[in-house]
Amino acid sequence: MAEKILSASDIEHIRARGTTEEKVLRQIDLCRLGAVTVTLERPATVGDGIIRVAGGERESLVALHDEAARAGRFLKFVP
Repeated sequence: MAEKILSASDIEHIRARGTTEEKVLRQIDLCRLGAVTVTLERPATVGDGIIRVAGGERESLVALHDEAARAGRFLKFVP
């Protein structure tokens, strides 16, 4: 039998915040399992893994980011 870790009160709070039990349980699993470590070859620089955004592109790229964020299509951004 699966371990029940969310109470009825938890579920009510989760739904009130506009998310789902499944998303919260995935986040809990990520915390339990820990992060996968990666060994980097070198730092990213402009032209080698990083592109410089031209001023005219900024607005449309910010709109794409906002849309992806609302849809939950990324986990984290590390500047």
